[in-house]
Amino acid sequence: MLFRSATPNSRVHEEEARAVLEAIPLRLASVVLHRYDVHRLSNIRGLTAQEMEPNSIAAQEVDLLWSWLSAELQAGAVAPVHN
Repeated sequence: MLFRSATPNSRVHEEEARAVLEAIPLRLASVVLHRYDVHRLSNIRGLTAQEMEPNSIAAQEVDLLWSWLSAELQAGAVAPVHN
């Protein structure tokens, strides 16, 4: 599960959400996507935060999310093949 639209510079909601979801237990991504205007503005144009503002914090968060997701899915890992 991904926690998104978090208020930037406010960790209270993140901490509360993590505590609730971990008590269930429900796996939560280690990355949080915060509510930055670039997400909304880029979406309207069919772009990503990385394309509109590649050096922004929003773009860095998406990069971190991709890294986390790739590791979770073991993207690029070679699976053994059995004959």
